[in-house]
Amino acid sequence: MTLGVEGLDPARHERSGFECGNSSLDEWLRVFAHQNDTKHNTGRTWVAVDDDTAGVRGRVPIMGYVTIAAHGVGLAELREVLHGGSLPDPTPAALIGRLAVDRREQGRHLGGRLLRFAVEKVLAADAHLAIPFVVVEAIDENAARFYEHHGFLRVPDSGRLLARTSDLAAAFDL
Repeated sequence: MTLGVEGLDPARHERSGFECGNSSLDEWLRVFAHQNDTKHNTGRTWVAVDDDTAGVRGRVPIMGYVTIAAHGVGLAELREVLHGGSLPDPTPAALIGRLAVDRREQGRHLGGRLLRFAVEKVLAADAHLAIPFVVVEAIDENAARFYEHHGFLRVPDSGRLLARTSDLAAAFDL
């Protein structure tokens, strides 16, 4: 298997067979990911693929995906988690809006690899733009625990979690 992570390309990547166990994440990949990337310019979706595998019509099946976007996080939200500090309101952040792994690939640490990839992309942008935080939207309790395992802190009374970019760099040894 030759695992690669690359930008979503509907001409190359077969989206129709992707099933992660959450229909809203499946539908988002099939219907909205490409629009957000090209038409609206509101997020970039990266897909994990096995280049040794050809699927429907010669396209490569998607094993998992992650979407990253620019974001701003409110000072009140930051204070609830970080307890102090002097930051602008809103504070710049990156948003990992979606992260999903196909059912056939679950349990193989692909989610952690996609999260690491996303953090690498944020760190590369941070070198030019100053992105002190990463925010995630956990779709359910399992997702929240996944992000907590990787160093994110819960924002009380929401499905959001956040982490300092520098803490994630240290956690992933980047």
